[in-house]
Amino acid sequence: MSLIQTFPGEFYSSSESPLAGSIIKDLGFTRPPLQLEGDEFGFVSFSEEELPSQTQADIVIRIDTASEGSLFDHPLVDMGDRIAGSAIPSWTANHALGAWIMLEDVERAVTGQPPLAAGEEVRVVWDELVAAIDALA
Repeated sequence: MSLIQTFPGEFYSSSESPLAGSIIKDLGFTRPPLQLEGDEFGFVSFSEEELPSQTQADIVIRIDTASEGSLFDHPLVDMGDRIAGSAIPSWTANHALGAWIMLEDVERAVTGQPPLAAGEEVRVVWDELVAAIDALA
């Protein structure tokens, strides 16, 4: 699985240390080797030329698809149906709801469902998280 976030003129990913990277690791997914390096903040940036090697995973999650620029239209990338998007910025979060949304996004990507949409779908995920917490109490 590959996690890619875009910023104007830049591509980057979290390594294994931030929450997103640790969740993917704990779920047993392997990542492109470059994405495991990371800086002191747990992120790795890569060039446009390195993009093809970062998009060869079975599943690629493009984080925050609401941002400008499109990985889908990049001339070096042929994703076919291997890409899943997340319009919810929780992949950069470090809290329980963010983790819960990441798990939902991964489940949807693995099962071929459309990505989680902002709004009511997030409210449903929030309710599931609260119910899970209540069940532990």
